[in-house]
Amino acid sequence: MTSCFRHALATFSSAATLGLSGWGVSAETLESALARAYRSNPTLGAQRASVRATDENVARARSLGRPIVTATADIGSTYTESRNDFGSTFETTFPSGYGVQINQSLFNGNRTLNATRQAQSQVLGARESLRNTESTVLFNGAQAYMNVLRDTAILHLERNTSR
Repeated sequence: MTSCFRHALATFSSAATLGLSGWGVSAETLESALARAYRSNPTLGAQRASVRATDENVARARSLGRPIVTATADIGSTYTESRNDFGSTFETTFPSGYGVQINQSLFNGNRTLNATRQAQSQVLGARESLRNTESTVLFNGAQAYMNVLRDTAILHLERNTSR
């Protein structure tokens, strides 16, 4: 090993270990950098929201097999005036009504079962897509962190060699 290479390796190791504190740079550990990237990345937030939206389709699919309840109500007013030889009569009535109807499919050609399975498969796909996005974000964060360490070590090495 050459002396320059040993010095660069020692500088890189100490930079990684000491967190670049010797150069006045406010550094963080790889673990904290990745945790911050995981919490605050907008791409991950959008992907998580997409998974939640896809998950709602399971409830919609299951609702195909549930009963449908319909309720109706009405009220009115009728004023009647009658005249005959003996006089006039006035009558006011308030007709009203209500009703409840419940419909339940006994068999719908397995549409409910198949729609539920399809929605659950879509959720699994969305979760895997989220995992892929997480991996990409974390890899990019680790790569950026290591690039900063490398570049800082190279800069420090160049400063020491130019003296």
